[in-house]
Amino acid sequence: MVGFGNPAYLPPAHLALARLADDAGRFDDAREHWEDAIGTGDAEYGSLAAHDLAQRLLERGEAARAQRVLTAGLKLVDRATAPYAYARLAVALGIACLDQAIGAFGAALGEDGAPADPEVGPLATELLARTLPLRGRGPEARDAWRRGLSDPGVAAQVRARLRRDFGGDDDEGDPADLWWEPVVEKSVADGSLPALAGEAFGALDHMYALLAVKYAEGGEGEAHELLGRAVRVPSDYAWGPLLHESFAERLRLAMGAPARSLPPGWPDA
Repeated sequence: MVGFGNPAYLPPAHLALARLADDAGRFDDAREHWEDAIGTGDAEYGSLAAHDLAQRLLERGEAARAQRVLTAGLKLVDRATAPYAYARLAVALGIACLDQAIGAFGAALGEDGAPADPEVGPLATELLARTLPLRGRGPEARDAWRRGLSDPGVAAQVRARLRRDFGGDDDEGDPADLWWEPVVEKSVADGSLPALAGEAFGALDHMYALLAVKYAEGGEGEAHELLGRAVRVPSDYAWGPLLHESFAERLRLAMGAPARSLPPGWPDA
């Protein structure tokens, strides 16, 4: 159809030939047809060609070229009449910009093992380490934090940036005094904080249940009062009521429907 001379046939023909060449592993031929399809100015097939070509360029590490292709593709699409096509190209353009940013942050740090610039190195390390996971490159993010924390010239600043979202440092003194701080720091640097939180809440739930069952049995004396104080500790946290409610419901189910349920507001009631 490309040789028929009918302009209406050119956009779909170039797109089809590009995909055939791509499937056959002939990238240069595919790129030529994708570019020709974009060059026709056709909104439907030109935007598809721009997206296809940009994806391949991103896979090849050519983010700057992908950005130019996607920018050209967006000019073909009317956002009002083709919102899906526009959104798909816009997201791909954002990804291309992310990849370029990653390359720029990495270039600012130089080769692995070389000392980082004390002024821009900590910032570049944080930006690189926090951007890489957005592209599914978690291991590289861990390496970026590791490199910064092991560089004597910038380690203190990198550590401060790693701990940016940590709370209470100013009011609670040296965080090194808290036994869990190194564990939390490492999990943030490793990208494993959600898993650590799951483990911690699982252990907390188990310990709470052991104490709460004994406290719910009733009693008196100093030991019982200590149990009550321990069971009420979560009440001061945002997740505390959820823990209390979960335990009360599990206890009710374990004891059976006829059994007396815990009073509302337990254990603070």
